[in-house]
Amino acid sequence: MFNTSKQELKKQLGRNYWSIKEALKHLTHVTPTPQHKKYPQLSRDAFRRRHNEIAKLWEDTDHTQKPRNGKGDPKNPITQYSVQYFIKWALDRDVEIHWLNWAIEEKLLPIDIASSSQEETQSVQETSAPQKELHHKRERTYLLIIAALLHEQGIDWTTRNANREIRRLINSLEENAGKDAIGTVLKELASDELIEQVVIALRNRI
Repeated sequence: MFNTSKQELKKQLGRNYWSIKEALKHLTHVTPTPQHKKYPQLSRDAFRRRHNEIAKLWEDTDHTQKPRNGKGDPKNPITQYSVQYFIKWALDRDVEIHWLNWAIEEKLLPIDIASSSQEETQSVQETSAPQKELHHKRERTYLLIIAALLHEQGIDWTTRNANREIRRLINSLEENAGKDAIGTVLKELASDELIEQVVIALRNRI
């Protein structure tokens, strides 16, 4: 289940259609080694985690593309779509296809997929710095929103009881969040000087 040779992958990429079950397996695999060898062995747990993440992303996608012969449910593992659709779907959602560069070098993919992949790689390289800055700004915005909401609820995240109070609030929404996960966010809040200044200003308005 966990290994596929280069020879087998070439055969699979030569097909017109994959079932969802086949596509998820191929997209989960890492880069193939020489023809007589197998993929580097993923542990069972590592394979399962990566497979489940991709499967969840597939299920959460609103698939406008019709399956083979216009029949089938996009959540049924035996439903078939074109190989080209699976690859483009993965690329559009930033799923890392470990064997993609190898397949492009071997000319196993249609020209439009290969071209779009290369253009995307170049674009990412050119915009990586601005995107990092954008990510930082977005992260700061999230923290500010959290700080404002906690302030409105009368929760001081610098106290020992903050973690428990936040978990209680989340539980009231019939959702769950781990103690460690909340603790990480609280540390981010406490270490951000700008957020502390904003909260001081809010407190002074009272």
